[in-house]
Amino acid sequence: MFILDAHCDTITELMKNNKTLFMNDLHIDLHRMKKYDGYAQFFALWIDPQYKLEPLKRALQMRDAF
Repeated sequence: MFILDAHCDTITELMKNNKTLFMNDLHIDLHRMKKYDGYAQFFALWIDPQYKLEPLKRALQMRDAF
C-alpha cells in the first residue's frame, strides 16, 4: 500500500512547540514515517500574516527547522 499526504502543517507546529521532526506527538514524524514502505509527505511552509514584512526570512527559518 502507498500513502500520499499532499499537505501537512507539521513544520509550523514543530516551531511553535519546540519539537523535532524526528519524533514528536504531532500529526507525523520521521520515526512513524519509516514504518511504511510506501509513504510520501508534502510539508507546507505556511507564512503566518504576522511575518508579512519578512516572509523570506520566515520561510528560511521554517526550512531550517525542517
